[in-house]
Amino acid sequence: LTTGCECPVDVKPENLRAMVETGKNYKGKSTKTKAKTDDSKEQSVAQKAPAKSTVTVKEMPKGEISRSLGELDFDKVGGLIKKAMDGGEEPFSILNELRLGMDAVGERYSSGEYFLGELILSAEIFKEAMELLEPHLGANKDADSLGDVVIGTTKGDIHDIGKDIVATLFRVAGFIVHDVGVDVEPKVFADKVAETDAKIVAMSALITPTFGSMKELVEILVERNLRDDRYVIIGGGPTTMDVRDYVGADGWTLDPRLGVDMCIDFLKGES
Repeated sequence: LTTGCECPVDVKPENLRAMVETGKNYKGKSTKTKAKTDDSKEQSVAQKAPAKSTVTVKEMPKGEISRSLGELDFDKVGGLIKKAMDGGEEPFSILNELRLGMDAVGERYSSGEYFLGELILSAEIFKEAMELLEPHLGANKDADSLGDVVIGTTKGDIHDIGKDIVATLFRVAGFIVHDVGVDVEPKVFADKVAETDAKIVAMSALITPTFGSMKELVEILVERNLRDDRYVIIGGGPTTMDVRDYVGADGWTLDPRLGVDMCIDFLKGES
């Protein structure tokens, strides 16, 4: 998937899996060039040598549930969760397994082994897994929460894939997520920040006209004395460091997992 390419929100899991597998296996059209000299032949051979990876990727987790999620085995994860619950496994232990699996997906996305399609699929698997698990977590499911985060796409942009992925990763990390949706008026966004007293404000954009409403939201937070002691982070295909500065945000990244880590560092006083 290229930046800005959006899957239908109701895409069937089996269709998404097929798309991911097709993308992984596609090698592109081969091209042949004729070597004119011995030097060019040697250069051609050198080009065929596999490039050495400069990124170290952690091994998949040991647990069956976390490994299956990390390997994007859609059908297996649900069955393993049901089996674990029937066997008396603690719900929070299963939740930790899911977190480890999503962490493995994040590692592979950051390293370039997984792409946007895999990240979307992992979010869908995690969502369905949580639907099975949440009824068993009880009233204490937010006891160890890292805090509240308000996330959304501001006025002028109706894309939600990036937002949904980051929202999922926030939940995995232990945040209470307030998703205000897409094409949201800055005032409404700010109202939710005031209501929840969230310390993290996350905005997504996939088209440049949205930058103006993102800037407006930050200005409203300043006007309402809601800007201090809060971390505003932005992301999305067209965003850059310059856009971060224009908007008045604190953080920017195109890596969802890194974005969540940046927010955690802020809460720990490390940023």
